[in-house]
Amino acid sequence: MDVVTFDDLQSGLRALYPNVDRTTGEPYGFDYLFGYTTNSTGVLTRGLWQRNSKPQDFFRLVSWLVSIANEFDINLGQAVIRKYPGVCPYCLVAPCRCSETNKRPAIDIPTHKIGEELEARALAFTNTQKVTFELCQKLLRNIYPNNRSTWQDAGPWKVCAKLQEELSEVHEAATDAITKKKSKDLLAEELADCIAWATGAWTIVHKDIVFSHEISSYYKGGCPACGKGPCKCEKYGARSKSLPSIETLGQLKEYIFALAEEVNLSEEDRESLLASFKQAEDVPTESATRRVLQQVDDLSEKALSQADKAEKITKKGLNTANAIRSIIDIFGQGGGGA
Repeated sequence: MDVVTFDDLQSGLRALYPNVDRTTGEPYGFDYLFGYTTNSTGVLTRGLWQRNSKPQDFFRLVSWLVSIANEFDINLGQAVIRKYPGVCPYCLVAPCRCSETNKRPAIDIPTHKIGEELEARALAFTNTQKVTFELCQKLLRNIYPNNRSTWQDAGPWKVCAKLQEELSEVHEAATDAITKKKSKDLLAEELADCIAWATGAWTIVHKDIVFSHEISSYYKGGCPACGKGPCKCEKYGARSKSLPSIETLGQLKEYIFALAEEVNLSEEDRESLLASFKQAEDVPTESATRRVLQQVDDLSEKALSQADKAEKITKKGLNTANAIRSIIDIFGQGGGGA
């Protein structure tokens, strides 16, 4: 999947995940999508709070938000630009001056003209250029330059809290749209807010990584969980899990011990690995599984470092190390704790 614009991601995910139960032919629906959006929000905010979030944590949340937009036939890129057309939607200037104006316009404009002003600014963007993730990052960075300072001074708590708050508003707006109480335009606005907070966090945490390039690589082989395109995962299946299955743990075990043979990992490290895998297999709790992921990650890095110093690593060994890295990257090694 080549992702340059929001439209690319929306159409790509629509093709990759048809959002239909392959067994019954019934659509999964909003409740299913929202459940996993909530799950992905929790994983990302936990990673942000513990300062160990991974790029794929962002990709999963953004992808589920895009799937909700697809469910309601909302153009998410346009929704983001309409909400944040180069100025703050409340004080109407950039950088934002809401702290001074109490969220009132900082320019002289009649109240009934505010909507027209924002729409005109949005059209100026959408009529002249494609809505890319990088464009949105630039706009938000210019509107809210103090977010980085707030993060540095007080930590990620505000972003974590706002993501959860905006997600609750997505649910409210979606149920109103489903029951025809309100327009889906309100849902589009709430989805845009979620994207804005996630994008803002990405700009701070992964400022040197190009989002569109990385998410293209993430989906390069199809569904990251089953490796197929369209996705062949069962409903509530592999693509939604935050921890590896027993089968995947077995594969990881095979890989790390193959790498251990390749680089002569110490007997002490091998015995420790065996004990950790046995514990995770016998009592597959989250904490035990996370410990195995962390240990495999640490030892694979150690093994590669030793091999690099000795200038002794074969192509097979590098392929094995890359296979280990792929599994670790899918499931991450952060987590645990309150």
